[in-house]
Amino acid sequence: MKKIIVISALILLHLGAYSQYENLVLEGGGMKGLAYSGAFEVLDSMGIIKNINQVAGTSSGAMNGMLISLGYTGKELTHLNLEKNFGKYSQVGIPILSGLIRFYRKYGYYKTDRFMVDLAQAMKYKGVSPDITFMELHTLRSSNPKLKDLYITGTNLTDQKLEVFGHKTYPNMKIIDAVKISISIPLYYEAIFMQPNGEIIDKKNADQNTKVMTDGGVIANYPFHVFDSLVYLNNGKNSYYLCNEKTLGLKLESDSSQKSMVNHAITNQKDFINAFSHLSSETLNRQKLGSQQLEQTIFINTKGFNPKIKRLSEKKKREIIQCGYQSTFNFFVRKF
Repeated sequence: MKKIIVISALILLHLGAYSQYENLVLEGGGMKGLAYSGAFEVLDSMGIIKNINQVAGTSSGAMNGMLISLGYTGKELTHLNLEKNFGKYSQVGIPILSGLIRFYRKYGYYKTDRFMVDLAQAMKYKGVSPDITFMELHTLRSSNPKLKDLYITGTNLTDQKLEVFGHKTYPNMKIIDAVKISISIPLYYEAIFMQPNGEIIDKKNADQNTKVMTDGGVIANYPFHVFDSLVYLNNGKNSYYLCNEKTLGLKLESDSSQKSMVNHAITNQKDFINAFSHLSSETLNRQKLGSQQLEQTIFINTKGFNPKIKRLSEKKKREIIQCGYQSTFNFFVRKF
């Protein structure tokens, strides 16, 4: 205990060294996102969150990013996580039948409606309308310093590209609609149908301009590059992302791997699928990450926790939240 107090005091003495961070990036990771509230508690205590002006996130990172951008603290998010029954978000209606019909019609088994209801309530709690757009949020920042600009990623299956939703690209889009897109895990949750201006519509009203959207994590689960600068070389033939030194990233790992990926022991079909899935997603995640981006990333070891959305005991929630707290704490301790 004394060691923790001494280290905490040292960190507080060096707060100025971390005032450089103005951008925060949050990776997607399903239920592993519970770890974020623990991480935010540390960042709050160090005064880092208050200096953040922009937040970018994907999937569970988009949800947490939205709440942080509206002024929630780490402790408030921890309270929300402990109170919430996440099992209700696997909403299907009539067991099996509704899911199969939805899968056929909208390409996903579950709905995200209950997610949206709870997120809308969380927005109202902070005095923000659930209908607020990216531009309206950006404008409100001038009168409320606790608010932050928000950037959310989604995958545009129609145009086969990544969409970054924000006040510059989709000014009139509701931020809660962007979150709905970003959390729509392919096949698990129904796909979202979006018009070019960011308006979400029902599939029956779709036309030739409608885009079929899904989870941003399909091609950019850790969008650190959102705040980087794209530099072109050799008359545009080559390019790389110049790291923004003011960006801090939080990345959700299943193990202690950090800058390199851990080996997978494969003895059965489940191991094979997990190894394939991990390699595919992490290869895409790390495509745009250089040594500097990795240095500015806090790798949160969730100790093999299954990211599937399900009901959890309070004890298990606290364990995952503690993973975020401890990994973030350790990140700054190693700076000394």
